[in-house]
Amino acid sequence: MSDSPLLPFAFKFGLGVVFLMVIHSLLLFIFDVQDVTWLQYISYVIVIAGLIGAIKAYRDDQHGGSISYGQALGAGTMVSLVLSVFFGIYTYIFVKFIDPAVVDKIMERTEEAMIQQGQSDEAIETALRWTKAMTTPFMMAIWSNITYFVVGFIVSLMASAFLKKEKQTGYST
Repeated sequence: MSDSPLLPFAFKFGLGVVFLMVIHSLLLFIFDVQDVTWLQYISYVIVIAGLIGAIKAYRDDQHGGSISYGQALGAGTMVSLVLSVFFGIYTYIFVKFIDPAVVDKIMERTEEAMIQQGQSDEAIETALRWTKAMTTPFMMAIWSNITYFVVGFIVSLMASAFLKKEKQTGYST
């Protein structure tokens, strides 16, 4: 029941979650099923389970079984920050070096969708310019970072409400 600093704890759990997310991402790539939507959502399940596990472990292992809502939210938010930063770095490496063709696939899907919607050639060209600007390795890493931090924060808000456990004072009311 040590009240150890939050940062080492957040790094331990955040990097653990990122490790699982990277394995998941690489498996999708290896088996060439990156376009299967429901398989992509598994990364969010990993984040949700990881954050719930982290907050619960922080409560039980670091705070002796009791934790305020604010402490739980702080722990979940810090783990979210760590995992989003490191998964953003992984995203950059993945798009830049492992599968640079992913950008071409995104461009093709965007163009096909706009053609199916009956968009004009001018609208398609404009959309493709914007899509190209937003799908550089750096921008994809930034968007990944933002997405996973926001998702992690929202999960932390909700999980903290369920996992908080105030200290018992010994007095009954």
